[in-house]
Amino acid sequence: MLRVAEGNAKNAIDGDGLAALLPSIQTDGVLLDAWTSAASTDPTSAIVAMTKMDPAMTDAISPRVSVLAEHIARGRPTAEEIGRLLQIDPNSPFAVTVWEGLANGWPRDLTISLPEDSQKLVRDRFLAENTSVESKAAILAVADQWSVENLEEIVGEIQDELLTTAMDAEAEAETRLNAWEQSIRLAPNSTKILDAVEEFFTPQLPPETGVEALRSLQAARVDGLSATLLELRTSLGPKLGSQILTLLLSRTESTEDLLDAIAEGQVQFNDLQLDQRQALLNHPTAAIATRAETLMESRGAMVTSNRQTLVDQWMPVTKQEGDVTNGIAMFKKHCAACHIHGETGNEIGPNLTGMSVHPKEEILINVLDPSRSVENNFRTYQILTVDGNVLSGMLAGESANSLRIIDTQGKEKLVLREDIEQLSSSPKSLMPEGFESSMSKAEMADLLSFLAKRDKHAPLSISSVATINSNKGLPGFRGRSGDKLELDSYGRVEVESIPFELIDPQGDRIANIIGLQSSSPRRPSTLPESVSIDCSGKVQAIHLLGGVAWAAYPRFKDETTSMIVRLHYSDSTTSDFELVNGKHIVTYQAGEDVPESTLAIEANGKQVRYLKVPADSDKELTKIEFLKGGDFSIPLVFAVTVEFAGGGH
Repeated sequence: MLRVAEGNAKNAIDGDGLAALLPSIQTDGVLLDAWTSAASTDPTSAIVAMTKMDPAMTDAISPRVSVLAEHIARGRPTAEEIGRLLQIDPNSPFAVTVWEGLANGWPRDLTISLPEDSQKLVRDRFLAENTSVESKAAILAVADQWSVENLEEIVGEIQDELLTTAMDAEAEAETRLNAWEQSIRLAPNSTKILDAVEEFFTPQLPPETGVEALRSLQAARVDGLSATLLELRTSLGPKLGSQILTLLLSRTESTEDLLDAIAEGQVQFNDLQLDQRQALLNHPTAAIATRAETLMESRGAMVTSNRQTLVDQWMPVTKQEGDVTNGIAMFKKHCAACHIHGETGNEIGPNLTGMSVHPKEEILINVLDPSRSVENNFRTYQILTVDGNVLSGMLAGESANSLRIIDTQGKEKLVLREDIEQLSSSPKSLMPEGFESSMSKAEMADLLSFLAKRDKHAPLSISSVATINSNKGLPGFRGRSGDKLELDSYGRVEVESIPFELIDPQGDRIANIIGLQSSSPRRPSTLPESVSIDCSGKVQAIHLLGGVAWAAYPRFKDETTSMIVRLHYSDSTTSDFELVNGKHIVTYQAGEDVPESTLAIEANGKQVRYLKVPADSDKELTKIEFLKGGDFSIPLVFAVTVEFAGGGH
């Protein structure tokens, strides 16, 4: 298949032959990727063949149909190619996927003229009475680029039918939302949307359904939508009210409408969440950002720019004994949307489970001045698209053709580079400034007491020092990829009664393993030779998930030092614990063993091991440093947990 993809055997297999291979490879991701590459040499034939397959395979291969359809669209198809796609059955379970894929990838500057026989197929087959409304809506979303005549009346009829389904309060939420989204994509400029919004969004609407429906409205382009939503906002409850403001901030024109509403007193800055205010100040359109800043200053809504002075004013809070129970409530209210602590919250920003190893003073600084020290993973990016959409969030990944952004609600959005009008990054953290306006000093004391509360064990966050993404794998040689180290699950795990936090790599976005390597002129390395994690308190042991390395026992049998764990104490002394190849360290390939570490996790033919490093519990620990030993192995650390002396406090 790779030879076909490279064009070396293009005539070796046709679309029917490729489709016939799918049942035997549908569960193998690697083979499916190779298959998709081969099919992309003649995607039209492959799609036509796939639509004739057993409907039971719909879920398994629909993503491949979508990819190929987008590929066709981005290749600027001819009228002949579209005519070949019109051979498919209008009611095939893949038909909607084909047309939606074409619509998603269709170049905005491309219009083709279908010959009359193809136009007749569109009208007589794909818009026939016995064709499902979903299939009709899907093809109409792209058919306006095909110069098909006399579609306006049909579009109106189908939009009415879709909106009727969306308004049916007795229907399943998924059915209503699908119809709602299709009705908007079908005719985004239709004034019918305004009446539908007023009818759909009622106080009885479940918030979860309303949030998804509001996201679909981002595709709407009808005049008056902002005013309609602002009128409804106060009658829908806080969750939907806030989501309406998020929607208005997602487009340049509606952001200007929102600022008009603020200037007229219809909306107060206090109605906006901190991240929404920050989105205004960071807006990629300079005129909007300047106007927002001016309005905030005139309304007294600007947060102080002198964060150090603010920190100094609040520092006495760290001496107060807060209420841990209320601190948990404060965490859930103010932090859990983006952070996780133990089993509570969402892992968008850094994991806060191990914050108890830091003093309250340091935690307070992180809360009040979140941009003082920002990991690259959590910097904010703003994108303005050529359609006027505004996206703000963390960069999740990029390729030659696209960027992926994760917003403050944890939603990932793909943006094609050709659709980007402006891209900018900010030194600011995704976590907004201004939390001092959201809680009292007593509540802050409660939050700090909760975050600083020490149990016997505290899993540490290694996100700021991790160097390898387990899904990408180890650095390879001469540009080749190295071994991947994918685990079956991430998050909280317990090994020998010790809790650990395994960082989710979130695809290829986040480094989640510490890897160290020596560098030399003959063997340059992209990995560091040492990393450090701050940790305060009296600790009796450091527990590690690691104990494995590249170029380790049994292939290399010498008892060399692979890694050193160096503990730094407050009296400026240090102690070293050497992890030795063949004793503590073994290859990460499953099935091999050494005497002084134990198997903890086995997944995908790889292993992670557990070992314990003793510490001097009479001294205050300040830092844990991991240093590369003298051999040429690459030792790996997946998670670190400290055990406090005396069981914590």
